[in-house]
Amino acid sequence: LPAIGGFISADLLLMSIVIAVINSLLGKPKSFMSFLKPLRERGILIFTISIVGTNFIEELIFRYFLLGILTKISFLSGTIAFYTLMLLGNAIWALIHLPNYENKKEKQAIRVLPQFLAGILYSYMFIKFGLLTVFGIHLVSNFFLMPFALVSEHLQKKENASKRPMTIAAAVEDADQKPITIAAIIDEYNSRKQSTQ
Repeated sequence: LPAIGGFISADLLLMSIVIAVINSLLGKPKSFMSFLKPLRERGILIFTISIVGTNFIEELIFRYFLLGILTKISFLSGTIAFYTLMLLGNAIWALIHLPNYENKKEKQAIRVLPQFLAGILYSYMFIKFGLLTVFGIHLVSNFFLMPFALVSEHLQKKENASKRPMTIAAAVEDADQKPITIAAIIDEYNSRKQSTQ
């Protein structure tokens, strides 16, 4: 159990460092939060179910199938084949995270380097501990990252709101997080007005 906690800590530390380096080189992304849409649109229960399901499917395909099943086929059973499958599989796995960036200019392969490196770590954990353990580690890591993503999204919205003109049209556009009512638009307008004073 201590080894698994160490892997979770290493995963989170690795992701944080690589993200910080990428953000210092390319600038902080303004559109990374698209993966949080189900949370806002459908609520915490559906969001949690989707995260659990997605993580399990990812581990089934990119660790169990590629490294556990395909490597048992004779022409894919050697060391070179194993590392090729691991690197290729993790590259594909990382790239499927690009849609998390809504802004086309931010959809750069380097942005998903943290996922690629985490995938290498997950591959090692899969070989050492098995599918259920790596699934659990992946899941716990994601749930540790969610509060940071939510705080980052909130701070980004506040930063964007302070840069936008205080108009009724801007308030209407920003009221999409609430039911579209006149009261929601007025609330959004008033909160912007107070935050600029």
